[in-house]
Amino acid sequence: MKKIFISLFLSLALSIITINAQTSKITGQVVDQSGAQLRGVNIMIEDTYYGTISNDLGEFRIVANTIALPAKVSFSRQGYRPTTLQVQSTENALRVEMRKVDAAVTANAASQEAQEVSEYRMKLNFVKQFAERVTWQNAEARENMPFVIAVVGYNPFGDDLFAFESLLIKGRKVKIDFISGPREISDQDVVFISKPSKKTLEELKGVLAQKNILTICDHCEPIGAAPTVFAFDMQDGKVRFSANTTIAQSAGITISPELLKFATVK
Repeated sequence: MKKIFISLFLSLALSIITINAQTSKITGQVVDQSGAQLRGVNIMIEDTYYGTISNDLGEFRIVANTIALPAKVSFSRQGYRPTTLQVQSTENALRVEMRKVDAAVTANAASQEAQEVSEYRMKLNFVKQFAERVTWQNAEARENMPFVIAVVGYNPFGDDLFAFESLLIKGRKVKIDFISGPREISDQDVVFISKPSKKTLEELKGVLAQKNILTICDHCEPIGAAPTVFAFDMQDGKVRFSANTTIAQSAGITISPELLKFATVK
């Protein structure tokens, strides 16, 4: 009996340690030089896949399994100078000020930014087409809920993504959600992951198993390694996409034949 009690006590203690480890977080707010709140800032912990996007109030929260301190946290937004902070403690909320780039820098970067914006506007349109042309197994259970599109970590769409919040998909109002990592994936309708690390892909395989979610990967390396329904690729300067019907079937997602005509089917 004593051995059983000790075993239960140790199991409980280990569970508490694990829970604490999974709730490490960095929080704060991003503003510009005038103090105005900045929405849509990409925030990443460097050398990890953990990140998020600032909300309407410029606020952000990154949740990670364990945050090794000191941690370098980067902040980026089109039209503003990238900022990096070295975070020594997670106890206090950060206040981050970003400054606009000057006209000369903006002009020099305009061509590259225009190309990237064009690429991701096309991909964003594809995301909409994917969402409208697939069927979810548990669609009826979601009819009265928002249509949630989640971006894991880095948001390559910039402010264009927020325009989705004025749309209806499948007759449901769109809600944009930003999550730090794979473990925050739960019951979203669409999950988009851009430039994931090898570690992220491995975690995704376990997290996404049997979840009724439309998953989309962007710039996955190596090509075909993503455990997602759709994956984007650039070929000869054009946006292409592949569809993994095996993963779709496992996720309870039915892809329309019309959509499959334009995909590389795997």
